[in-house]
Amino acid sequence: MQNPNAMQRSSILLAATLAAAGAFAQCPATVGTYDGTPEAGNPHTPFATNTGSSNARGHRVQYIYPAGELLAAGLCAGPITHIAFKAIDTDYAQVGPDGVPGTGDDGFVCHLLTDVRIGHTTLNDFGPTVISSVAALTVDWDPVVESSPNVNTNATLPFLVMAGWVEFPLLTNGFVWDGTSNVVVDVSWVRNFVVGVSPKVELQEGLSYTATKWVQAVLPDLSHGNAYQDNPMGTNTATGTTTTRPVTRFDSGSFNVVVGEPGTTATTISADQASHVLVITRPAQATAWDIVVLDAAGRAIAAER
Repeated sequence: MQNPNAMQRSSILLAATLAAAGAFAQCPATVGTYDGTPEAGNPHTPFATNTGSSNARGHRVQYIYPAGELLAAGLCAGPITHIAFKAIDTDYAQVGPDGVPGTGDDGFVCHLLTDVRIGHTTLNDFGPTVISSVAALTVDWDPVVESSPNVNTNATLPFLVMAGWVEFPLLTNGFVWDGTSNVVVDVSWVRNFVVGVSPKVELQEGLSYTATKWVQAVLPDLSHGNAYQDNPMGTNTATGTTTTRPVTRFDSGSFNVVVGEPGTTATTISADQASHVLVITRPAQATAWDIVVLDAAGRAIAAER
């Protein structure tokens, strides 16, 4: 019979090896395919900052991601710690002497304060396609997600949308996807007085269902989009639906592995892919182990006793 300590040590070595190789159930996924042709217009971007008025400042949108599409993209059940959209354009900024938008010497900049909400949903679509309406539509936003707390860790930090991946880190352990349910992502923001250019994003077009439903200020309204409702509609807002949705990246930046029975006798292995920190916590009374971390080729890259 194999020594229990040896078995436990083998489990730790396996988990550490997988962590070093970045292969342990991380399953980041990019959902949607961009055809290379930008689609302009406020309904087709989560950053619809060009309302034509410095006093119409808020926006809110929900996106539906069917479970089948998430699985097909390679997403695994478990924690989602970051969500990102890929902007094609940089939003409006009077570029300063250094010639780089988004740095401290810029003049007027279209800054956003952004909230993110996320949850499981039974919704499959948002009803018929509607270009724009000031009246409520036939299918409402997911009410649970709509009323849920903001989970964007940078919600209080104004930022300029710049070309490239625009990331939204989520609070604590993020959102834990169950692996079978559809998901709704709810993005809302308020901008400052600077009218933006509504930066285009890489977009999935021609979906067979309405994946997107937005509400935006079209008359003077200085409130954050997180206060908007889709039914009843606000007096200064309009709404619409589309069969487009931003190409979206879902990341899981960390994981935990428990070796042994959970509780005081268990060994916990945690890793953060962003900081590349691997932590192994074991009970004080445990027999000493050799901890060896291997790379993808099986070569030892760290050892500790």
